[in-house]
Amino acid sequence: AIDLAKLRKTAVETTPLIHREDLLEIIDEELVNVAPGKTPTELRAWIIRRIPQLDVELFNEAADEAKDRRYVSFHHGEDGMSLIELYIPTIEAKAIEKKVTAAARGMNRAQPQDTEQPPHPAAAGVPTDRLEPHQVAEGPHPAAVGMGETMPV
Repeated sequence: AIDLAKLRKTAVETTPLIHREDLLEIIDEELVNVAPGKTPTELRAWIIRRIPQLDVELFNEAADEAKDRRYVSFHHGEDGMSLIELYIPTIEAKAIEKKVTAAARGMNRAQPQDTEQPPHPAAAGVPTDRLEPHQVAEGPHPAAVGMGETMPV
């Protein structure tokens, strides 16, 4: 019922259960029905999710042991590129992934130059002459762009 590629994935991913015959029997029974409809990658993901469902303490023990092996490594190449390698808790890695992905999306956009000056206030429709404290500016407030005349600013 399970081809060799799926069998190999199953063997690797069930290694934490090697000393738990009771859990291996449950996984074996479920795999007969689950494995034929999944790719090896989908099967791997299913096993990774299934182990904590079967024994949360076993999963927590494995996670605690893995924390002792965590590390961060930076390799700066001569070509101006760097490789960052992290072995950290997944929840932290997902948060970093979101931030790095967002930053990478912005890399292809035109970035403002340090020498660029902000637009002159008159170009934005802002009065350039200063008012004395007792004077009131006429016309719409610059923040009221696109607002109706009856809407307060």
